Order: sequence, then C-alpha cells, then structure tokens
Amino acid sequence: MASVSSEAAVVDEFADESEVRGSLYFSAPVEVLPQTRRTANLLAHKAAEQQRKREEAAELRRRIEEEEIQRRIREQEAKKLELLMKQQQKEE
Repeated sequence: MASVSSEAAVVDEFADESEVRGSLYFSAPVEVLPQTRRTANLLAHKAAEQQRKREEAAELRRRIEEEEIQRRIREQEAKKLELLMKQQQKEE
C-alpha cells in the first residue's frame, strides 16, 4: 500500500492542479484525511490517475512532434524535387 509520509509529498502530488492568474498563484485544495487503509488506497488511486494523465499528455506531445517532423521532412523532399525539376527544365 502507498503511504504518505509528509504533507510535502501530498502537495507535490497535486502540483499539476495549481493555477496562475497574473502574478497570483493558486494551489489546488489539498484533502487531509486520517491515515487509514481506505485513505492510502484513495491517495494511491489519485496518484495513479495523475500519472496516467501525465503519460497521456506526454504521448500526445510526442505524437504531435513526430507528425510535425514528418511534415517538415515531406516539405523538404518536395522542395528538393521541385528544385531538381527546375534544374532539369533549365538544362533542356
């Protein structure tokens, strides 16, 4: 079972849910519950859910970056082909 040894670990766990408005920083509310098996399971479930969300976001970023790289490669190949065609037309 997952157990939280300090309040700092709980705050770090929810750091992604904080919000910045202008120069103000708003932290997400932190639920303080007595340390029981149910609470430990609840915290473990929340941590697993946040980890899943982070992984999904990272995967989406990687996929978008990969698509961008592929698009740029296709554009470069098209430019090279176009220049080659122009050179061939000039030679003729």
